[in-house]
Amino acid sequence: MLGQDQLVMLGEEHTAAVLVTRLDFWLYYVAYFCGGTIGLVYSNNLGQIAQSLGLSSKTSTLVTLYSSFSFFGRLLSAAPDYIRKKFYFARTAWLTIALVPTPIAFILLAASDSAVALHIGTALIGLSSGFIFAAGGCYI
Repeated sequence: MLGQDQLVMLGEEHTAAVLVTRLDFWLYYVAYFCGGTIGLVYSNNLGQIAQSLGLSSKTSTLVTLYSSFSFFGRLLSAAPDYIRKKFYFARTAWLTIALVPTPIAFILLAASDSAVALHIGTALIGLSSGFIFAAGGCYI
């Protein structure tokens, strides 16, 4: 079943014992757990974040912005399948690309406490987490 440190039979069922011994499984697990979960934590605390910046009246706008960009992220997760013939990346590369907006957003939020930075950061985190959650199941 294993050949040169790779799973030979793609698409076949593998035991949990085989999966937990693989480095790529643990890299995926950490990336999905840390990257995907942080978007949920951010969206759950969006009201407190807006309140701490004195923007309590903008909470519904921020939730709408996060939800809309999460939707667009979910749509973008299908892009690798459509452009596969012209531009091929491994699925793990797409996962990495999807995670890139999250630290950018948090750096932006940490560097500035303006309403514009909060809106841009919220949109980037929504886009990233939407992509990760929609595409996450097909990477397993």
